[in-house]
Amino acid sequence: MTTEPIIIPLHKGKLVSFLLGTAFLTIIGIWVLLFDRDINSSLKYGVGLPVTLFFGAIAITYFIKYRSNKPGIVIDDNGITDNASGVSAGFIPWADVKRIYISNVATQEFVMIEVSNPKHYITRQPNLLKRMMMWANWKSWGTPITITANGLQTFTPVLVEILEDKWAEYKNNGRHEH
Repeated sequence: MTTEPIIIPLHKGKLVSFLLGTAFLTIIGIWVLLFDRDINSSLKYGVGLPVTLFFGAIAITYFIKYRSNKPGIVIDDNGITDNASGVSAGFIPWADVKRIYISNVATQEFVMIEVSNPKHYITRQPNLLKRMMMWANWKSWGTPITITANGLQTFTPVLVEILEDKWAEYKNNGRHEH
């Protein structure tokens, strides 16, 4: 029996807040680079440049997400479609899922989706920087697929419960090989 997909939209209000915060930090980085003459050049380029590049890239990602009409997460009988972050994994079939769990990284909660073939999700990512970030996630956390609920219209425990329920439903319907 096919059920209706569960759609979790992006939270536009949260995205605007994140965009404003990262834009502010980008402006500070630019100011350090261009206008603060009292800072020595090693500090200027050692701090100002990374801050500008890092927060500038995140600000661009939030702007793109804000303008997007795609839902953040779609959960259906076939799997999960992740469009929640700047390093979204795309479609993840239930057959690939090995484990779903919450991990705390610093003060941030992430939903980790452990998959059978992590390299598949990394290599299909067309953007080199995003591939590198997914590779770093895999090496650090055991999976390239990390989802934050920060920009979604839900909370991490609720998202995990929905994912686990739908994955259990998939396994109970006899479509899971493991």
